Amino acid sequence: MSWIEGTGNVFDELVEIEEDIVSTKVAKPTAVDGMAEFPFWINYPVSGEFDIQSSNWGYGLHTIRCELHVMRGALADNEKEIRPYLQPFYKELCKDPTLSGTVEGVNAIRYKFTGWDYQSGEKHIGIEFEVDVKVDETFTP
Repeated sequence: MSWIEGTGNVFDELVEIEEDIVSTKVAKPTAVDGMAEFPFWINYPVSGEFDIQSSNWGYGLHTIRCELHVMRGALADNEKEIRPYLQPFYKELCKDPTLSGTVEGVNAIRYKFTGWDYQSGEKHIGIEFEVDVKVDETFTP
C-alpha cells in the first residue's frame, strides 16, 4: 500500500482531523456528489512530483486540497460560520505533521476563502486549504 491507497492513508487521516473540528457534519476522503449536510469537507490530490534518487527509492512532493463547504447565504454570516475552522485545522496538522506516519511531513499549508458553483448551480462558500506533504517512495521493479 502507499500513502494514497488502502486503509490508513493520508486522506483517512485528514478526515479524522476534519471530523473533530468545531461542528463538521460530514468529511469525505475524496470528492463526492450529493453532499447535503453542511458544513462538509472534501479532499483530493491536486498536483505532485516524484524525485527519483536511485533505481528503487525516491520521494514525492504532493499537494492535497481540503475544501470546507457551507451553503452560500449572507456573506457576513457565512464568514462568521467558517472562520472558526481556520486555526483548528492548522493546529491539528501541526500536532502530528506525519499524519500518523502516512507521510514524512507536512511542508506547507496554504488557504483561501473562496466560493464554488457546486452541483446544479448550488452556491457554496468556504475555505480551500492546500496541504503540501513529502512522502518517501520505494519502487519495486
